[in-house]
Amino acid sequence: KEDSFGFLISKNQKVNILSVFDGHGGYNGLVASNTARDTLKSYFAPKIEECESWNVPTWTKNLQDLFKIIHDKIREQFLSQNGQGIRKSPNGRVKDQNGIVRNSSGDPIHGGTTASICVSLQESDGTYTVIGANTGDSTAVLISEDTSFEFLSEDHGPDNEQEFKRLQSLDDKAYPKKLIFVYDKAKCYKKFECPRVFLPDGKKDPKYVQNPWGHGLHPTNVRYEPAVYAVTPQSVSRDATCIAMTRALGDFYAGQFGLSSTPSILVKRTQ
Repeated sequence: KEDSFGFLISKNQKVNILSVFDGHGGYNGLVASNTARDTLKSYFAPKIEECESWNVPTWTKNLQDLFKIIHDKIREQFLSQNGQGIRKSPNGRVKDQNGIVRNSSGDPIHGGTTASICVSLQESDGTYTVIGANTGDSTAVLISEDTSFEFLSEDHGPDNEQEFKRLQSLDDKAYPKKLIFVYDKAKCYKKFECPRVFLPDGKKDPKYVQNPWGHGLHPTNVRYEPAVYAVTPQSVSRDATCIAMTRALGDFYAGQFGLSSTPSILVKRTQ
């Protein structure tokens, strides 16, 4: 089990904070999700009553700050789970000049977590402001009494056109090698050789959109959507990456190729 969740409620119940962290990477994913949960609680618990007076810009800044803090805390835990040092730990793990956690062999530590945090704020007129902040593909949904719903999260997956454009816009000098968005195709054992999700113009390849199963693609979920991955180019060996999302907390080795830990933030107002 690699997943964690947490919640906090203010004394007057005007603020409710709910969170889900879907870890990946075996035990390292569990460390990442637990660290995210614990960091969220330690960040908000001392100020949970103060939070009742925050406006949306203040919440936005605090959530952005929190994601950065969680990301850094996960690095500390990967380096030294017993808390003995950050730069170099007894288990031989080190942090390189790019902030990547590595074993003594030089291989990167794999693992991280998604993060979806939802905040419900009761306004003075009885209405609610709901804020969603997320990295990764753990979906948050706001469901009304009439069963209509709105998404409170952005799906940061390799089939997201905006994520493709974000990655392509990264500076080539800072990111000389970038993640490639590919479909999972049958009998294609090297992921970087699988079909590209997007054409160079940023549009999805229509032949895979119109007939995915006829072209050997695999479904990924109960909605029968084609499986997609963000992978490194063939020229990458030691730090080779194959991940099902384009943003996450942890996964430090993938950051050099464009994986982001910056959250998307959505704001909804409801009765």
